[in-house]
Amino acid sequence: FIQAIGACGSTIIWQSFVIEKYDSKTSQRVFASVMPLVALSPALAPLLGALLEAHFGWQAIFYSLVAIGALLIIRSCFIDFTMPQVSAPLKATGASKSLSVFQTYKSILKSKKFTGNMLVYAACSAAFFAWLTGSPFVMTSMGYSGADIGLSYIPQTIAFIVGGYSCRFLLTKYGSATILPQLLKLFSASVLLMFIVALNISSNSIVPYVTLMCFMAMANGAIYPIVANAALSEFKEKSASASGLMNFLQMMLCVLASGLVSAFISDGGLVVITSVMLLQSVIIAFAYPLLTKPLKDKE
Repeated sequence: FIQAIGACGSTIIWQSFVIEKYDSKTSQRVFASVMPLVALSPALAPLLGALLEAHFGWQAIFYSLVAIGALLIIRSCFIDFTMPQVSAPLKATGASKSLSVFQTYKSILKSKKFTGNMLVYAACSAAFFAWLTGSPFVMTSMGYSGADIGLSYIPQTIAFIVGGYSCRFLLTKYGSATILPQLLKLFSASVLLMFIVALNISSNSIVPYVTLMCFMAMANGAIYPIVANAALSEFKEKSASASGLMNFLQMMLCVLASGLVSAFISDGGLVVITSVMLLQSVIIAFAYPLLTKPLKDKE
């Protein structure tokens, strides 16, 4: 729990730093550079965890986390975290401070541009979380080992990185309003095909699903930088609040998706997982009209 608080804090800080420091086009490219690297964790963590558990026991995982934390603390002592001051915020205390925070979040949520992009960001993430939650149980029932499960996330991670850096390249040639609709179509087509395969094919192989997940991961890798930057770019003076709210709502939808998979996976396996993933496409379909006009106006 404490580790998660630290991880969430660092996520909000780096995103708000980028929004405050750079203009919208530059920050979009920075997001496209950083977010694919974050995707390394779903591939490296299961592999490293499986290796540590197999050779040194499960306690070694937590010893490693302590060591990684210590290295991060040491490294942070040599980083300049000075943030540019966009404005001098008014000081508030007690009830007025609580009211100010509430009003800030309320004003952010009133933005259709923020809400639309946040929902797309959250839905794409929730689809991935649904897969991460359910796939280990399905693969175990198919006879795959823990090491096999860890290896299965490598192609998806590579695809995510390819998508992110392809997005960075494409943004130099085309506007986000041109790229984003095609990426959302790729995402929706991938999860729809996974659902169809789950309904019609009875197999003990995870390969068809991992293949389709690569296309979805590639789409996500390119979608994240565009929608995250678009959601936060108009809140330079409230970047930390906007980033915190976006990540909170994103994680809430991910928790809901994981919860649905966990609750019903024993009844349906891959059908349940892909149904929850397909549901995220429906959310995106409802959210897209909220961000279409701002994207066109920006272009």
